[in-house]
Amino acid sequence: MGCVGSTVEPQGISVETHKFVNANNAGTLANSARVKLKTKADDFVTESRKLDSIYFGLNVPFKEIDVRSTLGAGNFGVVYEAYCKGKRVAVKKIYLRDTSEKSSDLQDFAQEVDILSVLIHPNIVHFLGAVQEHPNYCLITELCEGSVLDLLKLVESKKARATWGLTLDIAADCASACHYLHTLNPIILHRDIKAENLLITELFRCKLSDFGLSRSLEKDAIANTVCGTPRWVAPEVYRGDVYSEKIDIYSYGIVLWELFCFKKPYLDQDPINLPYMVVHKNLRPPLCAHIPEVLHNLMKSCWHPDPSQRPSFEEIRSLLDEARQKVILTLSIDTTVSYDDAVAQFNRKHSNTSGMRVGFGLKSGLM
Repeated sequence: MGCVGSTVEPQGISVETHKFVNANNAGTLANSARVKLKTKADDFVTESRKLDSIYFGLNVPFKEIDVRSTLGAGNFGVVYEAYCKGKRVAVKKIYLRDTSEKSSDLQDFAQEVDILSVLIHPNIVHFLGAVQEHPNYCLITELCEGSVLDLLKLVESKKARATWGLTLDIAADCASACHYLHTLNPIILHRDIKAENLLITELFRCKLSDFGLSRSLEKDAIANTVCGTPRWVAPEVYRGDVYSEKIDIYSYGIVLWELFCFKKPYLDQDPINLPYMVVHKNLRPPLCAHIPEVLHNLMKSCWHPDPSQRPSFEEIRSLLDEARQKVILTLSIDTTVSYDDAVAQFNRKHSNTSGMRVGFGLKSGLM
C-alpha cells in the first residue's frame, strides 16, 4: 500500500496461511468451507461477540507483547503472530523512518488507530488495542488464518479448489464491510481494497483489514490525495481529481475480477504505463469466459470510468444476491475432463438452472 507518488507498486505484506489446506487434504476447499459456513454460523456470531468483549486499551506496554512468529513485512512495518495477556493476536509494528514527534509515520499510525478503534462490524478485523511506547508503535488485532491472496495462491498450486458459493460469500462479506464504512457519519474511505487486505477466518469468513490509508470524509470535504496500490487505483485518483467513496467501488470491482478469474490483474502490463492505459485507454482486466453475465455486468459497473455510474455497496449486495440465484450451487465438476470442457458442458446443460452450487477446479495460472 502507499500513496502513488510513482507508478512502482509498493511491496505488500505477505501473510502466511495457517490452516487453509495442506497437500494431504487438497480436495475441494469449497465443500469443507460450505460445511463450516452452514454448521458454524452461530459459532461465527459467538466468536465475534467474544472479540467484542476483548480490549487491551491504547497504552499496552510493549513488554506484554509475546512475539511468536513473523507473518509478513512490507514498507509500513512487520506483522507478527503474538500473544497479549494470554490471547493469540496479530501485531503490526510500524517502521519509523522519522522518530520525531511530528513524524508522518506517527501521524499515519494515529490516524489508523483513530479509525480502527471506532469500527465494529463482523466483516472488519477486530481492533484489540495499541502500543504507543517510543520507538515501539504497534496495532493489536484479532489473528486470522490467512488472506484471500493466500487462498488464490493455494488454488493456483492445486492445494485447494474453490466454488462459486465460497467466492460469492467472500465478495458479499467484503461488500458488507464497505457498505458499513460508507454509511458512517462521516463516511470512511478505505482507499486500499485488494485481495491481500481481505483476511479469512478459520470459519471462512472474510474480514477487511489494513486501514493505514483510510480517511474519514466529512460532508462537503475535498479528497484528492493520490493513494492506493496502483493496480487497484481508480482513474479519477490517477488524474488527481476530487474523489468520493466511489474509488472504493472501483477497487472492489478489480477484487471481484481476482476472485472469479483467479489471477492477479494487469500482469501483462508495464507498471509505468498502467496509469496512462487505465485513464486514457479505459484499460480494465479482460473478462473470463466462464463467469456468468450477471457478474460480468457487476464488474463492469464497478469499474465504470464515470464514478457517478458506479453502484453503491448497497446495490452491489443486491446484485450479488441476484448472482447467487443465477449461479449453479451444488454440482461438482468431473475432474477427469478439462476445466474448460467441464464448464462448457455445465453451461450447456444448466444455463437456465438456479439454486445449485458449482465447484470449479481451476487450471489457470495466478501471479
